[in-house]
Amino acid sequence: MRSNTTFTDDFTCHKNSPTAAPFVIHNKGSLDAQYSGKMVESLGPASPPYWVLKYWGDYAYALVYACVGSPLLGEYTYFFSRNASIPEGIYAEMLDYAKNKSIGVGSVKKVPMEGCTWPQ
Repeated sequence: MRSNTTFTDDFTCHKNSPTAAPFVIHNKGSLDAQYSGKMVESLGPASPPYWVLKYWGDYAYALVYACVGSPLLGEYTYFFSRNASIPEGIYAEMLDYAKNKSIGVGSVKKVPMEGCTWPQ
């Protein structure tokens, strides 16, 4: 957090292998002071809005949704975890929550995390 409503976030991706050279994007974002869970984050030249719809545990898992009206962007649903996996029971709850809100999950794919590590 840089202020009450702004933050920075480094997105790091090791494409195709956990040992590949990292690709890093230095993002900046902001929280909406009026609407809890509504955020904006820079993703290169775009700054799409997104919503943290619900979280489980102590922010250990979160369901995030973005719908951006643009030919380059679209509808995105994210199942985030602070570690390498989401327990099946929580994942099922996340899917049910999204479906009950009429959010499409047909294109959701689990990202393989075997071999990945996180800084302590």
